[in-house]
Amino acid sequence: MTDWTTMIDAMGIYADNIPAVTGKVAGYVTGSNGILWNASDWSRFPDAGKVRIDQAPGLPEYRAGRADVADIESGAATVAEYAVAALERTALKLTHHVYGSYSTLEAVAAAQAPVTDCWLADPSLSQNEAIGLLGTRYRGLMIAAVQWAWPSTNPDSTCPGSVLPLSRLNVDLSVTLATWFPAPVEVPVECVITWAGSDGLVARKTSVPRVMWDQLKFEQAN
Repeated sequence: MTDWTTMIDAMGIYADNIPAVTGKVAGYVTGSNGILWNASDWSRFPDAGKVRIDQAPGLPEYRAGRADVADIESGAATVAEYAVAALERTALKLTHHVYGSYSTLEAVAAAQAPVTDCWLADPSLSQNEAIGLLGTRYRGLMIAAVQWAWPSTNPDSTCPGSVLPLSRLNVDLSVTLATWFPAPVEVPVECVITWAGSDGLVARKTSVPRVMWDQLKFEQAN
């Protein structure tokens, strides 16, 4: 069975509606104030996987490596702009990720632009149908994520981590491969702990979780 996870995305104006326990989120790094996510929006999810979306014409953040996914749809970037941006990312040794509908992905494939994987938008699917597409290919493009529920198409679907429906929260639901932009892995701090024992000073090498290490207070011995 495919190892998958839920991802929730929203415009910046609704980012606060995404439950804080969400394991993977996607937000916009370009757009107007109503679309763009600010620093506080991202900071609500310190332990989540994060996907940064560029939907601006010309894909300025995506081509510079400051966004992860190129959003190709009406009112956002075009296939031609994606092709140019992909070449610039190749020069920077970056991977290539594109969001779009079936027709968008067909156009990207026809343009023969570099694509590492894609995030398919198909709100006609059920969650199980969307999961079934993960890891498969469409027009040669590997599907790593599927957006299957929007407030307009699944208004009564309950948002994971909440008791409220999508129509109240104005968020979208996707399923993704678990390995696609995963949550950060905490690296413990290697240290040596010393204390005074009955036979003198005792030292032991150990590791401490970063969150615990950051809370420790140290004082210089006399």
